[in-house]
Amino acid sequence: MILEAAQDGIRHQVLTCIEEGEDVNAVNKNQETALHHAAFGGHLQIVDLLVSKGANKDALTKVKKTPLRYAAAAGHTEVIEALIRSGADKNTCCKDERTPLHLASGNGHVETAKALVKAGVDMDAQDKASVTKL
Repeated sequence: MILEAAQDGIRHQVLTCIEEGEDVNAVNKNQETALHHAAFGGHLQIVDLLVSKGANKDALTKVKKTPLRYAAAAGHTEVIEALIRSGADKNTCCKDERTPLHLASGNGHVETAKALVKAGVDMDAQDKASVTKL
């Protein structure tokens, strides 16, 4: 239930789930957590709530994607900034070796890419095809 509430952006329902003892790090069949769903949906208040309740900021899906990667792919700059402030790994990559910067810039999210650069990401990181994004 917490995953669905996070995906739908229903903060009070996420809070109720937590208060009723649901695990903030519960996963679905793809190993996605509520934080993955909130990050992808751009639900900043839910991201902040989950992090404050102990959600794993660097939780990996089956294909090794973190909440930060989800937010970068979707262009949610404020979510990325919040995750980085909370200590999330800003240079994480998955099987394709694409970093959050690769995802943000590759999807045309200029402000998100700027926020990642400002946060000090590795601008020389290469993906499997030896491509950098800047």
